Amino acid sequence: MAQQYSHIVLGLGATGLSVVRYLCDQGITPLVMDSREQPPGADKLAAVFPEVELMTGGFDCRYLVQAQQIVISPGISIETPEVRAAFDMGIEVIGDVELFARELANSSAAVIGITGSNGKSTVTTLVGEMAAAADLSYAVGGNIGIPVLDLLLDPKELYVLELSSFQLETTHSLKCIAATCLNISEDHMDRYSDLESYRQAKLSLYEQSKSILFNREDPLTLPNSPMNQNSFGLDVPKVDAWGIAEGQIVQGSSVIMPISEVALVGSHNHANLIAAMALATSADIAKEYLIEVAKRFKG
Repeated sequence: MAQQYSHIVLGLGATGLSVVRYLCDQGITPLVMDSREQPPGADKLAAVFPEVELMTGGFDCRYLVQAQQIVISPGISIETPEVRAAFDMGIEVIGDVELFARELANSSAAVIGITGSNGKSTVTTLVGEMAAAADLSYAVGGNIGIPVLDLLLDPKELYVLELSSFQLETTHSLKCIAATCLNISEDHMDRYSDLESYRQAKLSLYEQSKSILFNREDPLTLPNSPMNQNSFGLDVPKVDAWGIAEGQIVQGSSVIMPISEVALVGSHNHANLIAAMALATSADIAKEYLIEVAKRFKG
């Protein structure tokens, strides 16, 4: 083996390229491995980062077990035998979102985290639209659109992140001002032993948030233990929770707007909107901007 690498990037594509750029900016030249013979992004890697070696067609355990840190794509299971071997030797295996979280650790920037089996792209986009209406300095990314590390190229005051269970498996240090798990249904069962292990991957986001928002109509989204929590739903809410009462979107006894004025159609979209409103409120986005977006956003 010609060279030992301190950092290895597993999986290329848009996320892998963002990790390579980030590491190179830190003065670290990683090794990139991809199980595909012709991974997307290979040409760009060669053109922009000619000093970075790319190994294709599999993962070479000899390199993995000598690394200090492995940054794994969410598309690769952490139970892949070669990855598990490195993990069992105490080598750190993290994802791009964890690198992003560590970079923001001493920043004043706020993060809102959104996960769930369905609707997370809609809710993430809605919160972004509300931030835009309020003229905040914000960015939307993660599992939707731009890889999180590329968001750091143009720093913002607020980051609204869509997060998959795969991303959350390797993320431990996010400090969200608010986070939600919208719903849980059987998904990605090829990657999880059962529904509960998938659920726990999703709920790990709660432990990384100042306040959490769960779906009171889906018991699977309840946190494992009581924390600073609130809920949303389509029924009449209690205390300061979010919901619908007498044809109005409300938070507790405070009326936000009539449901009849909402542009989105369908009860599932109304639930998404209410969740987005609750999350936006946690970022101190005023009621007028929630209403403005609700009246015009059609999905």
